[in-house]
This record gives sequence, C-alpha cells and structure tokens, in this order.
Amino acid sequence: MWTRRDAEKPVEGVEVTTDLRVLAKRTELILLAVPSSVARSVATSLGEVVDGRHFVVHATRGLSEEGLLPISEIVRQETPVRRVGALKSGEQVVGNR
Repeated sequence: MWTRRDAEKPVEGVEVTTDLRVLAKRTELILLAVPSSVARSVATSLGEVVDGRHFVVHATRGLSEEGLLPISEIVRQETPVRRVGALKSGEQVVGNR
C-alpha cells in the first residue's frame, strides 16, 4: 500500500510504503483511491513509475475539476497504463432482464 501519510498500525500482511517506485516494482494491480481534486497530480506521479504491465482500478467518485473528465481518462492521459477500471458503490448491478 502506498500512502502519503505515516501508517500508524500496519495491517498484517500489507506492506506500506511512501515510495511509488517500490509500489510499481512489487505489484501489477494498483487501486487508486484519492479525491477527484488530486487525481491528476497523483496519476502524473504514478505515470513516472508504472508501465504497460500495470492495471489501475480507481475508486474515485466524480469527474475531474479541470474539464469534467472521467478519472479513467485522466489515468490514461497521465500514465502509460492502458488497462484501467473503476469501482462503483451504492448501486446494484443487474443483468439483462
């Protein structure tokens, strides 16, 4: 887990780092959970350390503030990652009826 904060109590089995390079080396699946107001700056920083083998799933609600772009589009613009997904809560997904 990458964080800009000091981890008070690391969860057992979870490695915490403040270095995005460490994150990029040790994982291929990245869950991006940041406010939409900082999504571009975090994606830009992430873009400096990830490559095409990574998969980014974001859990950010809303659109970017500077152009009303979906967060998935920001991730595509700021990183070389092409496998981008999004989590959404609060709605039940129902198949064709």
